Amino acid sequence: MYLTKINPKTNLVDISNVKDGVLAIKAFADVINNEKFGIEAFTCIALSVDYGSPMRKYPKLERPQAAMRLVSGTVKKFNWNNDLIMEACDVYEQLQFNEDLEEISIIRSMRLEKLAELKDTTDVMKRAQILIDIEKIKKMQQRYSDADQSRFLDESESKKNNYNLSRLENKLKNKNTFYHVRKKLQREREQAERERRTEELKQLSQSEPESVTVDSRK
Repeated sequence: MYLTKINPKTNLVDISNVKDGVLAIKAFADVINNEKFGIEAFTCIALSVDYGSPMRKYPKLERPQAAMRLVSGTVKKFNWNNDLIMEACDVYEQLQFNEDLEEISIIRSMRLEKLAELKDTTDVMKRAQILIDIEKIKKMQQRYSDADQSRFLDESESKKNNYNLSRLENKLKNKNTFYHVRKKLQREREQAERERRTEELKQLSQSEPESVTVDSRK
């Protein structure tokens, strides 16, 4: 795994190391401490999202079900549309963000989608075009050797434990991480939207209502 670690004894995310800081991330703790979810749900999140997860071989939309089947034995153990789970997935993706691994992941997903499309298509012309597309994707994948991918994963975030704060707290505190860059862009969009609405209200308040002539004979 890349961002977190799986405990080989429990096959669940390891939260025993205080320096690791999994519970220091509010979105993670909200899931782990919730009676309906707990550490099993968070493990499913990690397996669905983490760059180093064995679930990465599945298309993105199928990973949560595959993870739930692996962890709990059923694909319907947790409601994946729950706000807590969606927030934890979002934060997990932002905290682990790595440009090289993200590119590898996207290219792999493209190939998986094309393979699924090929499997579901019987039209000869469409299959031929899909095979051409797959060859193009394979050439993109060749830019990264297996050694490169292993090196990126060997530089795993879960192996960096020399922080004064916990590992994930320290990462969350770093203003240059993708997590904070995304939050900054979100705040800027929200501020622009507030300013736009304020200007609209200002213009409305300044506009004079049309004068109404009253017929005194009535």
